[in-house]
Amino acid sequence: MLAHPKIAVDVKAALRAIEIVNLLALDKAGQVPAKMDALIESVTGQPASFKVNWSFAGALHFIGKEEKLKAHHAWLGRLFGALQSENRDAMLKALREAKTDFKP
Repeated sequence: MLAHPKIAVDVKAALRAIEIVNLLALDKAGQVPAKMDALIESVTGQPASFKVNWSFAGALHFIGKEEKLKAHHAWLGRLFGALQSENRDAMLKALREAKTDFKP
């Protein structure tokens, strides 16, 4: 779906975040930095008013209940919080900080 040209960029950003959750659940944390780079790159090319209009309530609920994700719970909360920023610049700042703070 990420390669499909008709999928909106905000939806692709949400899918990239869910992909990161999946990698962590599958013990593939080593792939997360590259996926964060792809997410940051996709957001960088958007207009200043860019927002992700997606509710992450279900994903956050799952993350809170999944034992395999317990060590990353706070970091994933930051990731999804970054995607709910009010504009592109705030989102990029939060995503870059999250990438820097990621601990596999």
